[in-house]
Amino acid sequence: MTSKKYTLLAVLFCLFASTVFAQTTATRSIYGAGLDVTDANLISSKNLPQHNEFLAGTYDYPAKPRDMWEIGLSGGVFNILGDVRGVPSIGTAVHIRKALGHVISLRLQGMYGRGVGQNYRPSFGYAQGGNANPWYDRYNPQGTQTGNTKVPPVYYNYRTIVQDLGLQILANVHNIRFYKDQTALTFYALGGIGVTTWCAQSDVLDANNRPYDYSGIYAASLAGASKKDILKKLKDLQDHTFESTDELDHSIPSQFTFQRLLQTFSNCRYGFGFSLKRPLKYSVGRSSLLC
Repeated sequence: MTSKKYTLLAVLFCLFASTVFAQTTATRSIYGAGLDVTDANLISSKNLPQHNEFLAGTYDYPAKPRDMWEIGLSGGVFNILGDVRGVPSIGTAVHIRKALGHVISLRLQGMYGRGVGQNYRPSFGYAQGGNANPWYDRYNPQGTQTGNTKVPPVYYNYRTIVQDLGLQILANVHNIRFYKDQTALTFYALGGIGVTTWCAQSDVLDANNRPYDYSGIYAASLAGASKKDILKKLKDLQDHTFESTDELDHSIPSQFTFQRLLQTFSNCRYGFGFSLKRPLKYSVGRSSLLC
């Protein structure tokens, strides 16, 4: 009976020893999946002394790893909110990001967007404008082009090419991990400043360089044609060349450079992101730009 007890104790001791041995040789990952805390390549030269002390057991805390870089591509819906009905289109962006710790990072981003708009209701207010307004210049309300003093209806449209370059501060709200090796979902918010260029043009003239005759479409709208029918008639009538430069709002400080307006802006954004497979990440957000 006594020999059986000693045999059982010997077996338990071997199991315990093998378990301890397995723990000491496993990868110790505290920087995320697949990153070993003992890897000196993750540590800057400034923090190597602390790293060596931690490995030697003379310091309780590992050294701070290198701040990582990120390169990203973005795409999404681009829309301009204004007095002409905007049509959602596609915008793209590319950015480079440098972490400044576990929460804060800096991001330099360039964006390209092509905004278009088309009203389905007629407008007459251009008659109060001046020659800088392409609609006033072509549909002269004084009668030199239309042959009478009646103001003809027009349907405002535009195409605006927007490019901007901005520097932003980004904060990951949910990036600090206490009880997980890797947080799949993170929330973020950012704000920044930059410069933007744009050029707005309208499709005012047809292929023969003459103003469009909207009288038939106007009559259809008075007869109760639907929004869908009006937009289809406008699409069939116009050639979509956008040959006329739009009037500028001189109350907004800007600089005309390279045949485009140049202006500073501020922006903000919020959203969430989640990891796909290291080092890939996917994020969804909403951005607003204020010039």
